[in-house]
Amino acid sequence: TGNDFSRVAGWGGKNPKKILDNDYAVLRRLASQWSKATPRPHDVWQVEVEVDEHEGKILKVSGTNEAEQQEKSLSASMINYFSVGQESKVGLDFDKHRTKSQTCNLLVYACSGFSQEMKCTSIQHVSDLVSNMHAGTDADAPLIFGYDEEHHVPEITGNPESLMFLNVNSYAGGLGHFWQRKADCGIHPEPKSEDVDVDADPGDGRLEVVTLPCIANIALDKIHHLARRVFSGGPYYLEFFGPPSGVEALHAYCEIDGEFYHLVNPLSVGVNFLKRLQVLQNHDDNDKADWQKWLSPNVWAPPTQVSLPQAKDLTVQLAAAPQMLVQQTRSAITSATHAIQSVLK
Repeated sequence: TGNDFSRVAGWGGKNPKKILDNDYAVLRRLASQWSKATPRPHDVWQVEVEVDEHEGKILKVSGTNEAEQQEKSLSASMINYFSVGQESKVGLDFDKHRTKSQTCNLLVYACSGFSQEMKCTSIQHVSDLVSNMHAGTDADAPLIFGYDEEHHVPEITGNPESLMFLNVNSYAGGLGHFWQRKADCGIHPEPKSEDVDVDADPGDGRLEVVTLPCIANIALDKIHHLARRVFSGGPYYLEFFGPPSGVEALHAYCEIDGEFYHLVNPLSVGVNFLKRLQVLQNHDDNDKADWQKWLSPNVWAPPTQVSLPQAKDLTVQLAAAPQMLVQQTRSAITSATHAIQSVLK
């Protein structure tokens, strides 16, 4: 998930290599980009999960097994995305077989997805898990979608496998850009225009919610986009169904920024705004033209104007930043080298 964060910020999805070679050429280039990058806001959200006090469990991967957590609630911050459903179930299985290679992990994830999709009777569907979703902090907030046999309420369309809350419009290392204004709506009747006809912006105080028909749509998103828009806003409050008749427990799976959890008899999930960070947006990104299709123009907007004396001081500081960083790096390496040599003597 870290590379989705860095990709959206324009810094790519891989760590730079050989930054000290050729008289610190790579480091000089990076420092130059840092000095020209502009700060922008990036939201941090808090995800609060609760399971049944007596019959509920929260499990997380430990090695190749699932370990039960002691608490009946879970609280975690989120900067990228949160999801419920089949995608998270596949992710949990993937976690049990994760490697240290990014390339190998893509193959492992594909194998996990295939094996889980073959278990037709245990595939997660949002309509079997989430009973109601509210635009607010509790069950009294306005209903976005739900299920009510006595009253007409907005309902999810189709039979999607995953419900996803996006703070960054990038998933699986840039494979998926699930929030698109031209995409179909995922609930009926459709929400108001101001709640769906917006561009994705990680610093606008909103999360974009989409449904995903099946996990294959992650890999195929750039070829055939099938994710559906549900709502753009926040905070959110989700309620879950109880166990189906004749079944002891309801099993659901969720993901918070690449951390996967197995929930037994979940009760609710709250997703609330926590705070706002400032991150540097790279304007020299080679893929900027592509990202401009998926993100709001506000992501590249110039920062707030500063007074003329401040602007002059800042210009001087930024101009000197690359050389200063190289000098500081050299000094640190020299000091470390001398320290090692003194120990070896």
